[in-house]
Amino acid sequence: MSNRALKKSHVTWVMADTVVTAGLSIGTLLIVARFVGPEDFGKAGIILGGTQLANLFVEGLFHDALIQRRDMSPSLVGAALAFVVILAMALFTLAAGLFAIVPNMLGAEQHWLVIGALFSLLFNGPIGVSNAILRREFDFATVARASAVGKLLGCAVAIAIAAMGGGAFSFIWQYTAGAIFHCALIVPSALGRLKVNFRFGSLGPLLRFAMPYALMHLLVAARLQCFMLVVAALLGLRTAGFINVAFRFTTTTQVILTTAFNNLTFPLLAAQQDASHPDLVKAFQISTKLITVGALPAFVGLSLVAGDFIPVAMGPNWYATVPLVAVLAAGAAISFLRLSSSFLLRALGHVRFSFWNATFHLIFILVAILLLRPARALDMVFFWIIPTIIQLPATWAIVWYVGRIGLKRQIAPVIPAVVGTAVMAAVVLALSHLVADQAAPVRLAVKILAGGIAYGLCLLILDQDIRRIFAQLLPQPFSSLTTSGRTAHPTEALLHDQRH
Repeated sequence: MSNRALKKSHVTWVMADTVVTAGLSIGTLLIVARFVGPEDFGKAGIILGGTQLANLFVEGLFHDALIQRRDMSPSLVGAALAFVVILAMALFTLAAGLFAIVPNMLGAEQHWLVIGALFSLLFNGPIGVSNAILRREFDFATVARASAVGKLLGCAVAIAIAAMGGGAFSFIWQYTAGAIFHCALIVPSALGRLKVNFRFGSLGPLLRFAMPYALMHLLVAARLQCFMLVVAALLGLRTAGFINVAFRFTTTTQVILTTAFNNLTFPLLAAQQDASHPDLVKAFQISTKLITVGALPAFVGLSLVAGDFIPVAMGPNWYATVPLVAVLAAGAAISFLRLSSSFLLRALGHVRFSFWNATFHLIFILVAILLLRPARALDMVFFWIIPTIIQLPATWAIVWYVGRIGLKRQIAPVIPAVVGTAVMAAVVLALSHLVADQAAPVRLAVKILAGGIAYGLCLLILDQDIRRIFAQLLPQPFSSLTTSGRTAHPTEALLHDQRH
């Protein structure tokens, strides 16, 4: 395997960034929900969804392209930075000018909400390019520190605005203020690696990779945006607000984890493009294990405890969100079974598969909803997860065909997480009857504790790599009973070169 390999510190920083980001997002949601009603949730969700569509061509445009490119000069990076900054300025100016010309197009409040959200684009462009430079060099520590502090300050702004009665503005400025702080922290770390350049002709090779990738993400984001608009049109803004909250607990957390796993494993996979096939397979299996071991039990667990978690976290007024969270969390768990395959295909330059995947999702959901016109929010979210179930076996077949990785080698890394999650689910369901008469916080705590213990024990029994990591944490002489004389750090043995 290439000497550009993951280390324990890389995993630690990416996971720390993920935990902090997810924790702050959920914590802020729980606090702001005490001040803001479902209507404001729905309104802000639709506006931020539209902003994130535009941001795909600003922050996200060159991110993976700069990481995937084999050679990269400071002038090329400078051209990419100048391009996205100019594009962001054009988008913001266009929207502001349109609202000035047609002041009654959306209403005064909605105008300012949109302007506040689009203002973030001016800072997201430099963030995307800076993150790509640092992640390409495996400098995950600098990225994580800037991301966590920016998110923390943005969440503080949101809570302050909500407490003052700002309603939907609290969500808008959580996003925008977080981008401003993040940009101020991350860009200085990357300035030494670039040279300002306005000769955009050099961006041709990058754009050939970036544009299909951006269009693919545009379809993914458009699916969510169109879904929320259709829900609001058919079932009302209040129902859209409940679904938006369910998405924040599940899909937003899923996106945070997906981004974290992409930032961690995509550079590893991209570095193996020219390596031997066994090294590429090993990198793929490492990526698969990292993703499934961490994500699968989290989302299945959330689905199982949603009935206790939502009332405890948000109060009885949000109980209608419970079945929505349960279904969406189960769908998110399924999606993580195919996530490393998606990363592998893109790392090898096969973006078209992700594009067709996103196209299928969008068409399926819109056609199904518009034809069947479901009358319940729960039916809506069922339509949301069905394409993920359909595409799981298709993804395995594509990786077998394109990457020459057999089904056995694709599935083997997920078996410990799948079996452990199944045992965890059985324990939680069994306990549900035993603690049914207890208060909701007690039921929640017992289920989480027992499920976590059951999952951890299963991993220790089934997975050799997990046993090695656990043994390293034990005090002597206990660790010597399980390490069999190995001196290498177990995490490094897992993440560095392992020859068959």
